[in-house]
Amino acid sequence: MTKFILFAVFLFLACFTIIYYGYSTLYMRSLLLPGATSGPVVTFDGASWTQVFYWSFKDGFYPYGWGWGNWSLINGTLEGRDLYGEPSVYIIPFTHVANFVLETKVQFIHGIDILGVEAQVLTRDNNTINFESGVVLFAKENKITIRHMANKTDYVYESFDTSLNVTYGEWYVLRFLIHKGVIKALVNEVQVYVSNNSFSVGEFYHEPHLAVRYGVARFEYVKIFIAA
Repeated sequence: MTKFILFAVFLFLACFTIIYYGYSTLYMRSLLLPGATSGPVVTFDGASWTQVFYWSFKDGFYPYGWGWGNWSLINGTLEGRDLYGEPSVYIIPFTHVANFVLETKVQFIHGIDILGVEAQVLTRDNNTINFESGVVLFAKENKITIRHMANKTDYVYESFDTSLNVTYGEWYVLRFLIHKGVIKALVNEVQVYVSNNSFSVGEFYHEPHLAVRYGVARFEYVKIFIAA
């Protein structure tokens, strides 16, 4: 019985080591990918953050980007289209750790009929989606949706009204932040959401992504920061 327990413990530790090594290797490889950066260091919310990724769509599609739906390059921006209620999703394979900031700059072009187009910036572990977090900004409806899922549990998945007047044709810097389990969202430097609690987070995230639903929106860039 003792030998069996020791073998089981050994097997568990071996599996854990292999998985952790695999994720660590992906993270190290991400540091060599196009768009990977080692700065600058900036301050958000009283904390220091190091920019580890920056891709401007003036430089074209991300070399390893993939997804589904309708995406094109328009005037140095990435334009996503959804004219039928099926979201277009654009994934940028880049591994980053927890305690992160996602940032993009988005312009709403038009919606479907009376529906306001929505733009999303999120990150997830992979296509199993055990961990996914991010923010959705809605044109016309002046609201956001926050999602934070960890270990398949939606700790936050709610929509909130904002005091902002989000219109078509204007640019909005959309920022989603997790620091020590606390979630915040900002639009044009204005904080529109902060969680009352701190939550579990994943150790590594591999698929930051953009999405457009119910219309047309354009993205100028994607930035990722991690706690310095």
